[in-house]
Amino acid sequence: MIDAPATGAAADVAAAGPGGQPSWAGSWVSLGRLLLADLLAVVRERFHLLALEGTLFVQAAGALLALGVVAALLVLTAWFVVVAALIALLVHLGLPIAAALLIGAVANLGGAWAAWLAMRRQLSRMTFSASLQALQGDTTSVPRSPPPVPAESPPAMPAGDPSSPSADVARASTAARATTSAMRDDPLDPTPH
Repeated sequence: MIDAPATGAAADVAAAGPGGQPSWAGSWVSLGRLLLADLLAVVRERFHLLALEGTLFVQAAGALLALGVVAALLVLTAWFVVVAALIALLVHLGLPIAAALLIGAVANLGGAWAAWLAMRRQLSRMTFSASLQALQGDTTSVPRSPPPVPAESPPAMPAGDPSSPSADVARASTAARATTSAMRDDPLDPTPH
């Protein structure tokens, strides 16, 4: 006959060591080792999960990059077709082919120049200057959000006829000062003033 394992108080008595105490009670070291082994197993599982998710991320990023290149090539091809159609239209309207090609090239260069200017403005946002200053402990020059711009009252008109040349000069001068002030306060402008 096979004896069933002891449970409850009988198990405590069977597992008791010398002195009548359970064997695990005197072995805090072995309990600590078991706890550490469980903790390491949990950490190992988390890192394994992180590695698997990292692999999935890299695969998805590669697929996104490849699909982005394909999409860019298709958009570029469509752009070439649109430019060719516009050049063909200009030729059909009687413009010499050399002039039509030149107009297409100048239009493309103008778009590229506008994109370059936009990129240059965006580069000023990539310097992390406020974070670097904060890390270095210089909090006096950390840029804050600009103060609200007060509503400007309309410029005072000079005495005399509002349609006179002096009134035009006064209006132009006020507009120029406002434009210069706005350009100086533009946070996206990378050029120092």
